[in-house]
Amino acid sequence: MLYKPLGIVSTASDDRGRQKVVDFVKSNNRLYPVGRLDLNSEGLILLTNDGDLALKLTHPKFHLEKEYEVTLDREIKNKNIKTGINKIIKREKNKINIIMFEGKKRQIREMCWEAGLRVKTLKRIRIGNLKIGDLTPGESRYLTPQEVLGLKQL
Repeated sequence: MLYKPLGIVSTASDDRGRQKVVDFVKSNNRLYPVGRLDLNSEGLILLTNDGDLALKLTHPKFHLEKEYEVTLDREIKNKNIKTGINKIIKREKNKINIIMFEGKKRQIREMCWEAGLRVKTLKRIRIGNLKIGDLTPGESRYLTPQEVLGLKQL
């Protein structure tokens, strides 16, 4: 697991020479990011060399929860953010926590935009039962065998 900093691309290769999430983890295996976070988003991303696990973690049919902390440009006042199958679990002044079961490119930003709100910060803090915890931007740690088993049993 890696805390992806802002400005880093969520890919294993980049033809424009930008810094990639795989640059933060030394490994003898070729690693692939599981899911994506856009350039202006930060937070938890998983890297793996297990293709079957990566498919399981990214395919919508497995309904894997991903939680995001979102700071908006102003206080939410009677704004109806259309979330579809996703849900807002916490709302306070100009912040929301949203659970996504499936995500499309820039979906949270688009949902907020449609409600007249702009996203100032977007941070993924959880994937399934894995929480970002005390990691800071650019830090990573290996998953425990129990965490890997838990992901495989989803």
